Amino acid sequence: FQLRDEYPHLKDSLSIGMLDLLARSQLGVGFNRPEEAAPALDSLLLLHQDALGAESTLSMAALRAMNLLNLELYAPAGAAGGDLVRALEGSLPFESCFGLVFIERVGKALSDVPAPRLERPDRTVTVPMRYDAVDRGHHYYIPVEVNGLERDFIFDTGCSFGCFVSERYAEEVGLTIVADSIPVSGMTVGFVKLAVADSLRVGEMVYHHPFFLV
Repeated sequence: FQLRDEYPHLKDSLSIGMLDLLARSQLGVGFNRPEEAAPALDSLLLLHQDALGAESTLSMAALRAMNLLNLELYAPAGAAGGDLVRALEGSLPFESCFGLVFIERVGKALSDVPAPRLERPDRTVTVPMRYDAVDRGHHYYIPVEVNGLERDFIFDTGCSFGCFVSERYAEEVGLTIVADSIPVSGMTVGFVKLAVADSLRVGEMVYHHPFFLV
């Protein structure tokens, strides 16, 4: 947040181009503007690998692969993740590179199904939400309809990719499994399946071809 506040005042005084690209890439990724992060990440990897060093170059390459996934460029994302996995095979334990395996497997699987798209009215819409106390915190619940069945979903601002659902829910609403053995992390690294549906409705908005981690 400090970078977001200070960057507009400092960007014209930056004499090192690499620093400007780093700032733009971090702001784009951090504030959900992947289309702004993409050219900065490409330029960093094309022009500044020597200055970045091996470790930072790897981090930027991984960030670029995930950014491609968030841009819904699934085939390029899967290829970028796969290239990094193969480059690191044998030199790092699986726990250190499972995020790249995630990008590779999800990117390849989603490249074979229709891309998601949002359909919504051309005006401001209101979404119903319930706010309940849970232990020491709170949950926000939003009614979500998938394949004609409505359930309350927990709105999680910290979830980085897709919707997490149970196998029971996936069976109830008829989700289609398109891949398995997708690594994800919580307290430990585990494996989930990747599923898709025809549509997901929230109020007056319809998200076509959504995907789920099961």
